[in-house]
This record gives sequence, structure tokens and C-alpha cells, in this order.
Amino acid sequence: MHHRNQLLITVLLTAAFLFRVSSAFSGEEITDAELQHAKDLYNLKCVKCHQLRNVSDYDDKTWNKWMLKMKKKVKLRDSEFQLISAYTNKLRKDTKTAP
Repeated sequence: MHHRNQLLITVLLTAAFLFRVSSAFSGEEITDAELQHAKDLYNLKCVKCHQLRNVSDYDDKTWNKWMLKMKKKVKLRDSEFQLISAYTNKLRKDTKTAP
């Protein structure tokens, strides 16, 4: 019974996290903690193989194409991909609106 309760809690927490990540991916604001986790994932999964890219140097279509290509190449889970996408989309938005 204890194992079943732990499993249920894990499933509920994962579902809540994925819901939050999908909200962030859809353009809603993400929390500072989620932003930091996304930044850490970006540095771990992306920067380990190549230098940081200036995300604002790419138009949306090109950036999204590269993101999908890299998702497959580094075998990102959907939740990781969505979080990194939310992070890079925020960077792109912030760069485009900067004075």
C-alpha cells in the first residue's frame, strides 16, 4: 500500500509539472525556479556540445527547425524539450523587445 501511495504522489507531481511546462511552452510566464531549471538543462544538454547560440539571430521557423533537430539528436524527453523551448523562447522574446 505504501508503494502505491508513493507511486500516486509521483504521478500527480509529474502531471502537475508537465502541465506547468506545457503552459510555459504555450507562451505563459514561467516561474523563476522553472526558468533556472530550464537554463540548467540548456547548459547541460546544448552547451556541452557547442557554444551558446544567439537565439535572436534566427527567425522563428529556422529556430524551431533546429530545436526539433537537436531534440532528436540529443534524445531530449518531451518535458525537457518543452522546458528548453520555453526558456529559449523567453530569451528570444526578451532580446527582440530590448531597447
